Amino acid sequence: MQLRRLRLRNIRSYESADLELGPGTTLIAGDVGTGKTSLLYAVEMALFGFAEVEATYLVRHGAIHAEVAVTLEDEGHTYEIGRAFRRLTRRGKETFEVERLSYSEDGSRAAYSATELRQRVIDLFRFPDNPNPRAHSDLWRWAVYVPQERMREVLVQDPLERLETVRKALGLERYHTAAENAKEVAAEIRQILRIRKEESEHLLHWVTELSDRTAELDRLELRRIEVRELESHERARLAEAEVARAAGENALSALLGDVRELEGLEREDRRDDEGIRDAERRLVALRSELEQSGTAGLRAKELADRIHELEGDRGELERQRVGFEAERERVELRARQLALARADLATQERRAADARSAASRSQREVLDARTLSERAAEEGPARAPPEPTPRTLPAIDEAIAQARRAETAATEEHLRARTEFDELGSLLRAGVCPRCHQTVAPREFEIHREEAAARLERANGELEGARRSVVALDQERQSRERYERLLERFREAEKRRELARIQLSRTEDRARDAEEAAREAEAAVERQRAEVARLEAIASADSDWHARRASAERRRLDLDRRLETLRQERESADVALRRYKELENEVRRSVDEVAALQERKAARAERAGELRDRASGLARQREELERLRRAEQEARNEHVRATGALVALERDLAHVRERLSEAARGSQERAQLVAEARDLERKASWLSGPYHEALVRMEQRILAGAQAAFQRDLARFFRTLIDDPLLEARVDSTFLPSVLIDNAWTPADALSGGERTSLALAFRLALGRVVRTMGSLRLDTLILDEPTDGFSPEQVVRMGDLLEDLGLAQVILVSHEFELSSVADRVFETHKRDGISSLGGSRAPPPEEAERPEPARQGRRRPRAPGFASAEAGPRERPPIDTEPPRPVARPKGRHDRS
Repeated sequence: MQLRRLRLRNIRSYESADLELGPGTTLIAGDVGTGKTSLLYAVEMALFGFAEVEATYLVRHGAIHAEVAVTLEDEGHTYEIGRAFRRLTRRGKETFEVERLSYSEDGSRAAYSATELRQRVIDLFRFPDNPNPRAHSDLWRWAVYVPQERMREVLVQDPLERLETVRKALGLERYHTAAENAKEVAAEIRQILRIRKEESEHLLHWVTELSDRTAELDRLELRRIEVRELESHERARLAEAEVARAAGENALSALLGDVRELEGLEREDRRDDEGIRDAERRLVALRSELEQSGTAGLRAKELADRIHELEGDRGELERQRVGFEAERERVELRARQLALARADLATQERRAADARSAASRSQREVLDARTLSERAAEEGPARAPPEPTPRTLPAIDEAIAQARRAETAATEEHLRARTEFDELGSLLRAGVCPRCHQTVAPREFEIHREEAAARLERANGELEGARRSVVALDQERQSRERYERLLERFREAEKRRELARIQLSRTEDRARDAEEAAREAEAAVERQRAEVARLEAIASADSDWHARRASAERRRLDLDRRLETLRQERESADVALRRYKELENEVRRSVDEVAALQERKAARAERAGELRDRASGLARQREELERLRRAEQEARNEHVRATGALVALERDLAHVRERLSEAARGSQERAQLVAEARDLERKASWLSGPYHEALVRMEQRILAGAQAAFQRDLARFFRTLIDDPLLEARVDSTFLPSVLIDNAWTPADALSGGERTSLALAFRLALGRVVRTMGSLRLDTLILDEPTDGFSPEQVVRMGDLLEDLGLAQVILVSHEFELSSVADRVFETHKRDGISSLGGSRAPPPEEAERPEPARQGRRRPRAPGFASAEAGPRERPPIDTEPPRPVARPKGRHDRS
């Protein structure tokens, strides 16, 4: 997997940049402070966020939005990771929030959170790292990207931290973690094993319980067979006794039935004697009452004739009432008309009073409206004010906003020009570059200082002009605001005058309408009064009709009372007649009843004689039944005792079976616990023994192999950079590097500056190779930031040989030394003008090297002159770094006094 493209916007000094990368070695070269390292920071931010560099220092000053995207390719697949941020100010503090985090694979894009995107990058590179978006990626900084300011950190890092970082880079943490987890799991298994053994000991009594309950169950089964035979015999005896007792009860029941029947016949005989006596007494009474009711028929006929005569008179009065009812409807209709007319008159009088009151109010409203109209005509400006400027307030505000933006831009430009001018002055006064610590000749940067002074002067003029524009526009806006206020006052006054005129017109119209309504209401009152007088004359003629109707009603009521009295007397006579007929029928029934009772009494005497003969053996039958019942009770008691013994035996058997089943389950559970304990003991022994030892040996073997490979690569890389066969580099068990000088191992802090840089670079390159060899890193890219800082020209040449020996598919170099272009397949130049960085076009190697096949590039390349020419781009123009060739630095032979 390799980097293919970097796109960024508003990152440090770049407004925008698009860098196309390819396989081989790419050099990004430029003067000090032109933005080379910013490209590397942008790559790191796209992959891991703001974990290494704060957003405040990475996002371009003054920019609201910033974004960066990195494209990678691997085996025909394309991946793109993009991040976009927005600047905010909260509580007076500048902060940044994520606008968009995206990840795409072969054009399929998806949005992620910061943690998810970090995890996707880790999975893509296949190396162990912390997915926390705020965590540092040590493996990235150790094996892929080596910043200039952190190149030598590995030499002074704590040994344990260095060893842990190397172990993490090699992926050995999983073996250590697995070994520790195995020990913890073994301890937990042994804890479970102890519990299982204790549980099995607690279940040991179930084994003895199982044998005891089995013997008891066999004994109870034999006893149950004996008790069942005894219960069957007693049940048969009980059945025979029940049959005999039932037969005796049936015979006794028959005799008792005869006795009860005899007693019933005797009672019936006594009741019949009493009935005969009662019937004879009732017959005497009925005959006496029948003689008294003989005159009821004559009285009923006389009352019927009188009622018929009165009903004829009642018919005549009813015909008169019908005639009065017909006339009553017309009289009541005229009375209702009179009442309605009087009510309408009262309503019309109220309406006339309301209409006259409304007319008076309307006249007062007309007077008030005239007063308001006159007052509105006198107040407010009478003419519109003159317009001071043709532009409106929104147009002026837009112009002010544009002028203020221009003022802000001019202020920022003035600040950048002042900063650049001051920085160049400080650089010329110090005479040393603050980044690479090289000597700077004044003549090299004098032209830059003159350009900065001219830019500062232009910025001063633009800032002053912008400020004057803002002041003029503010004055214009104030004039326009005064005009708008005066115009608004004039419009308000005109509006009030127009409203007063409209109100006066409407009030006068309402007054005329109210006066007309009052006149119409008074005319309606006069018409209604005439109608009431007409109806009152008609109602006075209906008073005689009311007197005649009242007299006829009184006569009809008197007749109705007399008819009601006669009807009641006739009903009494009818009741007496019906009673006479009922008495005759009742006398006949009483005679028949006496005869029937005498016949039934004679038949009953014959049946009673038969029953007395059969009831004489009742005492003997009762004694026999009592004997049979005692025999049945004895048999029942024996059967109950046998059944109770059988039930108790079945209960004991169920209890024994339950205990036996429980003992079997307990014994089975103990056997399972014993088997599980044996299995757990085997697993714990394996985890804490062979498995743990295998993991430890595997970790040690891998670490030893990695250390050996690391040792070889470190010695070879250091020897290539130093090119001194007497110097040899090595690392100890904690990967602490040291150098053999004069047959003594010298620590890194006793080496010269160039030797320390060479040792640190060799360490980083060796670690990257070991990580890639072990398969812990999928990315075939190495990024070096100013790797030759402090190197001699010969070391720069050897740097190219070292990169060829690495055999990496892609190397990205960042340096201000253009001599490194001799080892590059393509070169990008960075420029900075007016505080904005930009990228120049890619330059290929000279034709004689570009056409050479890849296997032939085995010899050492020699640095080309600073002004080398490209076959495509022509001669390159840049400020010279130094007019004199750099002189090699002699290395002291002793172990002391090293810088």
